[in-house]
Amino acid sequence: MLKIFKLITEVRKDEKGATMMEYALMVTLVSLIAGSAVYAVGSGASTKFASVNTCLTSNNGTSC
Repeated sequence: MLKIFKLITEVRKDEKGATMMEYALMVTLVSLIAGSAVYAVGSGASTKFASVNTCLTSNNGTSC
């Protein structure tokens, strides 16, 4: 019985798993933020390129 309590105490003191979990959460958060930024910039750029394309094709290059 004493061995079981000793094992439980050792497992509770081991923080390697907690540190790995913290790193995993940070990587997940950073990737979500980066993905959102890429999506937002990509959407804005796509809209702008479509607008320029429409302007150039409908007005034969005159100012819009």
